[in-house]
Amino acid sequence: MSPIPIILSEQIAPDIFILDNSQKKFLYSPRRGRFLEIKKDEGYKRIKHFYEKKDDTDIEDFLREIGFLSKLEEISAHRPLHYQPSNLTLSLTSNCNLRCKYCYAYAGSSKKDLSWAKIEKAIRLTVKNNQKLNKEKLKVVFHGGGEPFFRWGILQKATELINDLWPGNKRFSIVTNATLITDKRAKWLKENNFHLSVSLDGPKDVHDQQRVKANGEGSFDDCIQGITHLYKHNVHFGIRATVTQYNLNRLKELILIAKAFDCNLKVEPLTITGRASEEMSGISFEDYYNSFNEAKAFADDLGVSFASIYNHRIYTKTEFCSGNGNTFCLLPGGYISTCTRVTRIDDDLADEFIIGKLDEQNSLQIDNIQVRKLKLMTVSNFEQCKTCFAKWFCSGGCLHQRISNGGNMPEGHCKVMKAMLFDKLLEELESKGKEVR
Repeated sequence: MSPIPIILSEQIAPDIFILDNSQKKFLYSPRRGRFLEIKKDEGYKRIKHFYEKKDDTDIEDFLREIGFLSKLEEISAHRPLHYQPSNLTLSLTSNCNLRCKYCYAYAGSSKKDLSWAKIEKAIRLTVKNNQKLNKEKLKVVFHGGGEPFFRWGILQKATELINDLWPGNKRFSIVTNATLITDKRAKWLKENNFHLSVSLDGPKDVHDQQRVKANGEGSFDDCIQGITHLYKHNVHFGIRATVTQYNLNRLKELILIAKAFDCNLKVEPLTITGRASEEMSGISFEDYYNSFNEAKAFADDLGVSFASIYNHRIYTKTEFCSGNGNTFCLLPGGYISTCTRVTRIDDDLADEFIIGKLDEQNSLQIDNIQVRKLKLMTVSNFEQCKTCFAKWFCSGGCLHQRISNGGNMPEGHCKVMKAMLFDKLLEELESKGKEVR
């Protein structure tokens, strides 16, 4: 395995960096979304000349002259600090028919259900917020600490209520193991325009080792059967795989499965939390980077959409996800979490991410101090990210991982993010041929 490439960076002016991987150099302005290759002759000498003079005005005048600079649009770090969620995540149950060896939620260890009264209250509240905020699309996710299809009737009932209250544009999503999807259910999912994220970890032997049923049997065949029903009815779905030591070098086999079902594939490295802390070992960032890149080339040749948290389009965001005080994830018992990984009141990070509850009278009780604390957790405010050229690409990383790691992202995460961004710039260069002459 090759080491993760080291990307050297020099900040030569506000939001302007020179990036160097020892083979190519880039001039990069992340917030403008502009980049140019620097030839190691006159172009590089001119930029270095201005940089060494330490005159930001001269540098910017030169960059405007060559057409690199445009007006810089400010990315505001100021956000409303009150809690008015517009997206809803319903954790219908903590019950599950699987006992996956790395499950962050210990799904199936308890059998707690979310009451219909609280579901209805949350739906009505979310619809009301969307109306107040003049939102064009309502987004609802069925997710959480168990398998949503365990409560099929309630899932249907919730969908019907949402359709009645919000007849306009909406997006329904489900995160599922797919083992309980029948032909009839797939047909209904298509009729209601659902998008599914299906957990599948690879070829049968790997999947059956990691994603086992309560009785210890593997779940691969049941999962494939569920996917087949989705494919038959043209339901929009993608495969989401957790990369462990067992499938790290078998990603191409996963890509072939995605190819067979004409769906996208997203992979994420194992996070040591929940059952994984007892039954699994992590993988190195270096191994993940190399395996992903090799598999990505294979997927590109086959025309399969293959992505990861570390490899996405180049954009600017102040937060990695909506876990920093924006998510309305309703858990069994009525507790409200802003992180879909924190699904139990006894979770190690419950104090960080559980911000309130729907009480016995179904009144919304929110800890506004904790909400404000979470809302300030953006890449603009992380000292670790202050001078990083990849900060807007990374968006500061997963808050759950950051807090679990003592307040900073692991060094390996940062190396991978920088290398992946540089790889993205190289891809764009090949297609657009931009350079400083």
